[in-house]
This record gives sequence, C-alpha cells and structure tokens, in this order.
Amino acid sequence: MRTSRSRRWLAVMALVALLGQGVAAALAAPAATRGASAAPHAAPGSAKPPRAAPDDSAASRSAAADSLAVLEAEYAAYFDSTMGDSVREPRLYLSWGAPHGMPGARADVDFACRDTNEVDTLYLSFETGRDVPRFYAMIAYLNIRPAAGDSLGAFWDHSQGGANRGGLVIQVEPDESFPCPRPFQRQGLGAPLYDFCPSKGQLFVAYAVTMRDPIPLLADTRYCFARVLFKQKHCRLPGAGQPVCIEWEKAECSHGVKSFLITRGPERFVSVNSPGGDVCTPHRAFGKPPVWLPRPKAPAKPPHRPRL
Repeated sequence: MRTSRSRRWLAVMALVALLGQGVAAALAAPAATRGASAAPHAAPGSAKPPRAAPDDSAASRSAAADSLAVLEAEYAAYFDSTMGDSVREPRLYLSWGAPHGMPGARADVDFACRDTNEVDTLYLSFETGRDVPRFYAMIAYLNIRPAAGDSLGAFWDHSQGGANRGGLVIQVEPDESFPCPRPFQRQGLGAPLYDFCPSKGQLFVAYAVTMRDPIPLLADTRYCFARVLFKQKHCRLPGAGQPVCIEWEKAECSHGVKSFLITRGPERFVSVNSPGGDVCTPHRAFGKPPVWLPRPKAPAKPPHRPRL
C-alpha cells in the first residue's frame, strides 16, 4: 500500500511531540537547570545523581513562568532581523558523490545500470545564514519530477509496496563517515517517507533531537543534513534510464521557540540521465521563491521628552 498523506502527517506529529516535550521542559525549567542540561554528558559508568521530586508549589510554578518569559525574550532579541541576525542568505544544496563545493561533487549522474550493485549517493547540505544557538530539528522536502510532458516510470516508485521498494536508503543519524559538519551529534528520531504518483515523487525526511542534545550552528558553515542512496538493483524497471530532476524544495528548521524556512539556493537542483541538467530548466522557474533581502533596520525611536 502506498504511503498516504495521513501517515506523513502522523510522522510530523510524532516529531513535533518529541521536540515539544523536550523544548517545553527546557523552557519551563529554572535558569540553573537549563545551564545544567547544557553541560557535557556524564562519562559512561559514572554514578547519576538521584532525580529530585517535582516541586509543584506556587513559587516553583512562578519561577518556571519567569524563566520561560526570560528565555522567550532572549530568543526574540537574538532572532530579530532588525538587529542583524541574518548575516547572509540561507541556502539549500544538492549534489551527487560529495557535498556541494567539495571534490567529486557533481550536478548530474547517469543511471546506466551497468552494475546492479552500484549505488549513487545524493548529499543534502545547507547553510542557515544566521547563528543558531540550539538546533533541534529539520524537515526536508524533496521532489522528483520527469521531463516536461513525461511521467515517472516504476523505477521511481520507492513508496511502501512500490515496484522499487528498498531501492532508496536515507542516512541522517550521526555518522563520522560524513565528509562535512553535521547539525546533529546525538542520536535522535527520524521519519523518512515517500509518496509516488506518475507526475511526481515526493521524499519527506524529518529528524529531531531531544532538549539535552542540540548543538549551535554557525551562519556561514555548510552542514550535511542527510544523504540519500539510490540503488540500481532494479534497473530493469521502466524509467531507470529516463531523465529526471530532483529538487530540494524547502527545509523547515527548529531552534526551540519558533521554526524558520529555507527555500532558496540555485544549487538545490540535481538531475539524473540529463547531462547539463536541461531536465530541470522548467522546474527551476516554477514556483521560484522571491529574492531574499535582509530586513531594513527599524527606525530609531525619538528621545523621550518629559512634559513640562
């Protein structure tokens, strides 16, 4: 049975629940507790302190509410575009063989199917364009489209129960074999899903870590979110040799209080069986995001003059 839209949203809700529990606990914790949670993990085998009983007193609830208000104010100030938090345009990158900008990276591959054990690796990398003190989760949306006027063959049906089930492998977990910095350094929860119809295949990849495990991201560093492995073991299926365009449509990122979208990047398109990437030309123009511009600084407030 093919992946339904309801299953996709159930996966989203599961990740939101995981993230929401961790973030809500972090926001509601007193400042001293938040500082302790950011400390390095205890060494294996070390004794763990006993867990204190929850304090449900009015004073505790008031302190938690005050901590929540302070933390929300800190985030609001930190991510206020009028204060220069966006130092550059956030971008998405796709490339075959290696992360974009590194040796061996290319924009097109040929599924010649000379060897059924051959695997082509697609790297998903990104830049936030702003310093992010805590990075909790990302949801990536990829589209696989045929050439204009064509339809996808069965080779591109990687959905559950599809003709090429098992021909697609998603790697998001922390792994030292990635040749670029990772946004996650601790094990989290992932939810890859795939929808297929003759006009488009949609790959949905989500990953989140708990409140104790986020790391800071730098504005101008390129991070590898995931890699997608396309296996060529079912090359006899129709469509294996057809040209297709793969687009990283958008990424939704969470830093704990509110999410932000990344939708731009001319290098977020790659192609298969299309030297020069001509198959992507009509899709680059379709739904093109508006030009990114930094927000203008807010006008200075006039000095307060007391009434005479």
